[in-house]
Amino acid sequence: MLIVQQYHSIHEIEQEFIPSIELLLEEEIPHFDFLIKKHDESPESEMFTYYLFFGPTQNQPVGFAHIGLQFLTGDFRTFSEKMKFWNKDHKHWKQLDWNLKGTSLGTDVFGQKAGIGSREKIQEILGKYLTREDIVAFNIFHHKTTQEGYLLENAQHSFKKDHYHLGPLVKTSNTYQEYLLSLERETQNEIKNLWKNLHRTHQIELGEYPHILEAPKSIPFDEKTLEIWNKMNAGLLTFEKEGKVLGCILMIEGKNGNFFFEPFPFEAMNESQVSDTLYIQYALLKFFEHSYSRKCHILKNLNKLSFQEKEDLSFFADQGFTSKHLVQCFSSRLGTLKEPV
Repeated sequence: MLIVQQYHSIHEIEQEFIPSIELLLEEEIPHFDFLIKKHDESPESEMFTYYLFFGPTQNQPVGFAHIGLQFLTGDFRTFSEKMKFWNKDHKHWKQLDWNLKGTSLGTDVFGQKAGIGSREKIQEILGKYLTREDIVAFNIFHHKTTQEGYLLENAQHSFKKDHYHLGPLVKTSNTYQEYLLSLERETQNEIKNLWKNLHRTHQIELGEYPHILEAPKSIPFDEKTLEIWNKMNAGLLTFEKEGKVLGCILMIEGKNGNFFFEPFPFEAMNESQVSDTLYIQYALLKFFEHSYSRKCHILKNLNKLSFQEKEDLSFFADQGFTSKHLVQCFSSRLGTLKEPV
């Protein structure tokens, strides 16, 4: 039997639970501050509820879920509804979003200690929202392998859409050299040639700054951003030529051997001397230098990458990265609301 505790602000969650939440989300975020940042930067029209799940004998959460409610700021009433000017129900209409933005979490995440009953608890929570008259639309993501009936029976509009999230590269080789040999021969040769051209042709040097505040002052990030990264103990990898930084890679060590990297090219696209592939490969080079590293994650805007077409993952799949298949289910009770706001 699972016990549920809910919070309407990320700041209400007790500090003692944060390490366990970080472990539950170890493949999604490197630091709890990521959740705080998402919460604090959200529009005022959005409200959130965070769910922590506890086992009968555990005093630390064994599961986590996140639900957002946002007011419909547009006017989605039909003409006949507008004629009933005395009816103000539309001012309270909301859309439910069940997916932690920027992650491949889906509806929830549970640890091994959660035991049975987790799906029943999720359905119980959803059932309470389904009966609320103020919630007129549901936008919910779940993993392809999880068969959930989310679409409303009386929906005027509904659809399901596939989303492909970039998963981690799982460490199956001891060294970067062994990793390269595990790739297809064509990919191996391409990567090796890129490394050779980087040094021989372009005379570009690799830089490494374990502490973000030690990085070159010329990097184009504002002080606030650097402070946030510094709080997360982030480091920076750079491509440098003649004292100029051509691009960099943010490196944040997460929990349990998970490493997170985000590339930042500074060159103009049509004049780039450093290829997109080398940003990934330099990250992997540093990833393999840590004996305890387990999984390598690539981010964009501190979020997991998501694609509408599976083929768009091929660039990363060729280099050994995995993927996750999520299904978006949308339902609307309103005839004028045909897609998520």
